[in-house]
Amino acid sequence: MDNITEKKRQELDRYLASVSCGILQYTLDTNEILYVNDRALEILGYDSLEEMQADNFHGVAGTVAPKDAGVIQKLVQELKDKNTTEVVECEYRVVHKDGQEIDCFGTLRILEGENGRPILQRSMVDITEAKRTEKLYKETTEILAGASMGLWYFILDEGEPRFIVDANAAVLIGLTEPLTEEETYRFWFDRVDKEYVSKVEKCVEAMRAGNSAEVIYPYHHPTRGVITVRCGGVLEQKYDGNGIMIRGYHQDITEYNEKLLEKELINTSIAQIYDTMHLLEIATGNFQEVGSSAHVREIVKEQGLAKCQEVIWEVMRKRIAAEHFESVKDFTTLSTLEERMRNTCNIQMDAINVDNRWFRFGFIRIGKKEDKLEKVLFVSQDIDDSKRWEENLITMSNTDNLTGLFNRNAYAENVESISEDEIGQDLWFIGLDVNNLKHVNDTLGHQAGDEIICAAADCLKLAFCNVGQVYRMGGDEFQVVLRGTETTVKSALQNMEKYRRKWRGDYVAEFTISKGMVCSSEFDHCTIEQLSKTADDRMYEEKKLFHSMN
Repeated sequence: MDNITEKKRQELDRYLASVSCGILQYTLDTNEILYVNDRALEILGYDSLEEMQADNFHGVAGTVAPKDAGVIQKLVQELKDKNTTEVVECEYRVVHKDGQEIDCFGTLRILEGENGRPILQRSMVDITEAKRTEKLYKETTEILAGASMGLWYFILDEGEPRFIVDANAAVLIGLTEPLTEEETYRFWFDRVDKEYVSKVEKCVEAMRAGNSAEVIYPYHHPTRGVITVRCGGVLEQKYDGNGIMIRGYHQDITEYNEKLLEKELINTSIAQIYDTMHLLEIATGNFQEVGSSAHVREIVKEQGLAKCQEVIWEVMRKRIAAEHFESVKDFTTLSTLEERMRNTCNIQMDAINVDNRWFRFGFIRIGKKEDKLEKVLFVSQDIDDSKRWEENLITMSNTDNLTGLFNRNAYAENVESISEDEIGQDLWFIGLDVNNLKHVNDTLGHQAGDEIICAAADCLKLAFCNVGQVYRMGGDEFQVVLRGTETTVKSALQNMEKYRRKWRGDYVAEFTISKGMVCSSEFDHCTIEQLSKTADDRMYEEKKLFHSMN
């Protein structure tokens, strides 16, 4: 089986385990059952874990048919010998409470419990009525087809994007004949509703940045007309080819009813996106921790919103940095939640956790009945990498690549936004321009010119770093903006001259700078534009004088 097929099989297996698989967990040393989900209870004919324990059920001996117990025990022993957490597949029979043997397909995996205690997790899918001769890949593919879901892979490199789809996804997008991976991408992309293209592209960009993401959009199917599609995916971290690979799913949700959509939301998409999920039922006051599989842990049951509120605040108090707690407390106040979510299905907030990492948390509406909020998911996810990436982009967009100074874009954001009321009487603008740069570029080359520009920038940084902000406006032009006294400005300019006179370059021995400065106190009323222009005009006057004397 090739790598892509194996990855697809793993995705199908995980999906099946999350929605229809019975799960048993028990200790390896004592075979004591620690956890059983509802599906496993149903397969075995029990109503609860307590009932199983009362019936002296334990581990392999109590749930696997005697003829297959040896096979399961052998596989478990192999996992123990390998000391691995890998998943192995197996086909076996279990014994129903009434003595009937049921054919099952499942998986075995050893997990680490408390104090390093090994725990075996065994899954079971009742395949008694299924076609026993079909392979697992076909079975799970059919299950996904029944859910109108297919799997895909994007490969993004320097050329045309490549789109790899499984059989289900090919049917869902309306592909009826073999196409190249590039042609498949164009076939799909050209049928995405034009008004939603930007949303789809933003979703792909989020995946490329390393985040899980999902988007719902209208799709113009070649034979069925407009259908509603839900797509989600993540960056494939282990891809070692050219470019990057994104993997995900494509689902037709056109005919999904609200209940099925809720189930899929919890069991597939949200479970892949968020680090933690808690389902809150407003009316009953139930609060549950929802895992990425069928496992659900009751935290608060029928104790009302006040108790749920207490639990949420306690969770957040332990997790987030103390200085963020009050704002987080306001955001997570349940008494105002219904009003805040009246016209939206999702509200969220970003905060710093105790490990100084960014994370995002929020509430997602589940279902809607007569405009009344009934259920919400309280979710959180680590967004530190994407947040730092965004911050880096902002820094890069405001930084001059050659000198490391603030650039014209930063000047527009930091300075031009100052209102007339904020200018005051101590705001200084200093315009500066390197003399004879064009002559240096023409005679010695642009390397020499860049050397002078960087030297001027370094002198300005050293002189003004503690009193103001320095901007490279373009070419050989600089602008310094600061608040202070005339003494402060003169001292900084004297330091700049001192650093300039000491400088010696590899291509150029020395350089000079023309300058012009102005203070807001010179005017009764002034604007930022007026101050900037006055400083430039005075700088050009000094520059003319320089050229007349040289």
